[in-house]
Amino acid sequence: MPDSATVSTDIREAGDGRWRELALSGALTVRTLARLQPELAALTARDTRVDLSGVESLDTAGAWAIATLRRRMTEAGAETEISGADPSQADLLDTVAAALPDIPEAEVRRVTLTDRLETSGRAVTAGGVFAAELAGYLGLFLARLARSIVHPRDFRLTSLVAHCEDVGWRAVPIVSLMAFLIGVVLAFQGAAQLRQFGAEVFVVDLIAISILRELGILLTGIIVAGRTASAFAAAIGSM
Repeated sequence: MPDSATVSTDIREAGDGRWRELALSGALTVRTLARLQPELAALTARDTRVDLSGVESLDTAGAWAIATLRRRMTEAGAETEISGADPSQADLLDTVAAALPDIPEAEVRRVTLTDRLETSGRAVTAGGVFAAELAGYLGLFLARLARSIVHPRDFRLTSLVAHCEDVGWRAVPIVSLMAFLIGVVLAFQGAAQLRQFGAEVFVVDLIAISILRELGILLTGIIVAGRTASAFAAAIGSM
């Protein structure tokens, strides 16, 4: 009894020299598709007769391979005939072929001067809208600030202190941990490089300058902004 996970192909020229005969035998299923698909993909565009009389089992994967081959040959201007299929296999082939999606050809559109002007205009308009929103936000902040100065009793000092604690004091542990870890990594990498020049003694200066003056401020801003923004977003979302 033949192995149910094997498939064989026999490609030969027809007697008239026009047709190419492709005889398939065995199991044309999803288990054999990986071995069959490269052979079918290598076939050039030519009139082809596909003989399925030797196919013992056919599933949707195998029918998809045959339908794809037939579509590819048809799009290239070649004819494809399928013979030897029993009624159930023929019905499966027709069903799969009808279900193949139609992929429209991508229309190559030439970019004109009008398109470039439209793109630039949209970008300028979007920038203007964003600037107007920023100006509105700044105006609202200044209006609320002036109101707090004129009416100091309306200023919510308790809320300000609570937010300052959440944004600043509670962010100290994560900022300190990240600064320490980055400083350790930078010290190891810097020592490995400075050892080549006999300047390992300057590792301390490297860490002090890079972390305290440059990276420390940047990392603190990024960590605090990310932590605080996500916390505020979660709080607002829960409302």
